[in-house]
Amino acid sequence: MKKRILISVLLLAFLFGILFGGIFLLRKNANEKEKIKSEEQTVELEKKTEKKEEQRKMDFVNVNLLEPYFSAEEIKSMEQQAEKLLKQDELFASVTTLICTDAIYETQNQIRFYFTLGDGSALFASYKKEDNSFFFWTEKKEDSEQAIAEWLKQKEADTKAVDTSSWEESQELPIKWNEKGQENIPVVLSGKENLQGKIPEEDLNYLETKLQKFLEENNELRRELSISADKIIQTDQEVTFEADFITPRIDKKQLQVTYHIAEGTFGFSLQ
Repeated sequence: MKKRILISVLLLAFLFGILFGGIFLLRKNANEKEKIKSEEQTVELEKKTEKKEEQRKMDFVNVNLLEPYFSAEEIKSMEQQAEKLLKQDELFASVTTLICTDAIYETQNQIRFYFTLGDGSALFASYKKEDNSFFFWTEKKEDSEQAIAEWLKQKEADTKAVDTSSWEESQELPIKWNEKGQENIPVVLSGKENLQGKIPEEDLNYLETKLQKFLEENNELRRELSISADKIIQTDQEVTFEADFITPRIDKKQLQVTYHIAEGTFGFSLQ
């Protein structure tokens, strides 16, 4: 009898062991499945976030204003560099629109411009001619107004023209523009031989004198010019060509010359 009771107790203990073991395994499997599902959801979310970041491209507006200064490849490179810079900074990573302003200016060593951003902040840029590279810096919304004012002030200082009012009255050039103490600086014209056979020699001989007179009348103190053969156009009525300044003007203008064949006269303009 006692033996039967002992066997029954052991059997019940064994059954309870199996039951609790099964429940434990079921819970463990459920937890593992939940963990795997959670990890899969996390990975999927990360993938969607990365994909969303890749799809979210910053919109550069009015970059056509930069076309007189840069090639299409240089503008594209500038956009990529600027976008990379902004996305690395959490303060500007959410920016989607950059508007290029028309306050672009060029100096001997660099080209400077800036963008206003969609959140009211600003991105300033400087192109270094020496090593053909872009340099950027940002200003937060609360500081952008003052930064832009200072930037425009610097632009005015960098592009300020020489004050000619005093020497126009006295007919004397400023000392800084004098060359070897001479006031009447002659025109030095290279590439003149490209016009031979197109313009009569007797008229061509006076070209430098007429150029100098035009430049003086327009307060243009550059005197070294170059004529390229591929910029000469000849018709039955006239010969037109461009005389490029060896020292470029900030506004990129060149001297346009038209020789009227019938009249034997020259016409000049800055374009």
